[in-house]
Amino acid sequence: MKVRGKLPPSTQSMKYKNRLYRYSVPSEEYKPSQPPKPDERKNQSALIKNEKDGFIAAYNAINTSGALGTMVAYHADMTHMMHSNMGPGGTQRFLPWHRVYLSELEELLQGVGGDDITIPYWDWTVDTNIPVWLQSFTPTVTGVSNPDITFPVVVTRTPGAAGIPLPSQQDVNTTMGHNQYTPFTICLEAGRGAGSHQHVQSFMHDGVHVWVGGTMGSIPTAPADPIFWMHHANIDRIWDLWQKQNPNLNPTLSPPNDTMDPWTVTEPDTRDTLNFGYIYV
Repeated sequence: MKVRGKLPPSTQSMKYKNRLYRYSVPSEEYKPSQPPKPDERKNQSALIKNEKDGFIAAYNAINTSGALGTMVAYHADMTHMMHSNMGPGGTQRFLPWHRVYLSELEELLQGVGGDDITIPYWDWTVDTNIPVWLQSFTPTVTGVSNPDITFPVVVTRTPGAAGIPLPSQQDVNTTMGHNQYTPFTICLEAGRGAGSHQHVQSFMHDGVHVWVGGTMGSIPTAPADPIFWMHHANIDRIWDLWQKQNPNLNPTLSPPNDTMDPWTVTEPDTRDTLNFGYIYV
């Protein structure tokens, strides 16, 4: 049995973190023999060659198996309501839904490449171009076409062609200054694209998608590009920092919208990265 993240129960619900719920094993029965360590999601710029090669190899492997195509198709299904343009519920679900989404992809990568593989984050406030080691990695993602998406998806990019800036550290700082979950999320997702956030100079999350362009510029196809996962890891990292500064400020969701479908994870399970067995370093 693979135990996600190799961690004992934290103060949050553990039914998702260690994946034992999938096997009907109570989390209290999980007693590791050694003090565990969480998986570490690193800045992509800090990866050594073997780590970069391992990530690319694992990404190719889950593409070949069809698992990546399935993950891309989830994002193409707007019924999952995971963006603000899908209504107020989408605003509340944006961050927790994508936290689960990243964790599912990470588990797939680890399943073929080993537990040391994690999703690195792309800090676009510092690295203001497509990371060099990814510039030539533009896979053709295969899958089963449906009314939401047509496969194969050939990854393309047009970085900077849209003429909008990547978010700056000042924009991140301004976003972090919000002390309530909803305005923080709206600002992080859309930046100046949200009417009440004109003081932010970029379009934050949305703007990075547009800046990369090509495959990343369309909601249904964006996750085919490996840079998508590193971009969203950075968004998740910023949320994690904000959570530490603003404890107990959470999304406002009630059933059934508090379930991060198509999975059975509920919003309270997403409030701590340790419930998924990882930290950012």
